[in-house]
Amino acid sequence: MLAVVLLVGCGKAGPRLSVAGFTAKANKECAALGKASDAFRLAQDPAFEGADVRRFVRQVSARFRQLVRNIDELVPPEQLEDSVDALVDDLTKYADGLDTLADRTKAGQGFAEVIQANSPLVRRMNSIATRVTTAVGDLGLVACILPG
Repeated sequence: MLAVVLLVGCGKAGPRLSVAGFTAKANKECAALGKASDAFRLAQDPAFEGADVRRFVRQVSARFRQLVRNIDELVPPEQLEDSVDALVDDLTKYADGLDTLADRTKAGQGFAEVIQANSPLVRRMNSIATRVTTAVGDLGLVACILPG
């Protein structure tokens, strides 16, 4: 399972939210991850190679970054701030990893080949995804968990 959540701890605008308010608004933003999940499934489709894989992986990354901007407008309650900030750091690293995978995708390579050729990066990304999954569960952001 891949958990994907993008929350940002800096650049916040607006009033500080309650735990329930933050969770509801963040989950609403996370619902948009369905499109990222669709692009990720397409990237993994063996029918696609090279430029198509790059394009789909970049679509996933772009959706993550848009979610970051949307969530950045929310101000979490003080007791969640450190957790959200730690999550932000991991999610930024994960999105950066996706961009790196896209950049490293060569003509004729399917997603499985890209993963295999970049195993150290993929291991780091999997480690990040594990931390994100835990953080998302702890924050109650169930809409941010996507099946892998």
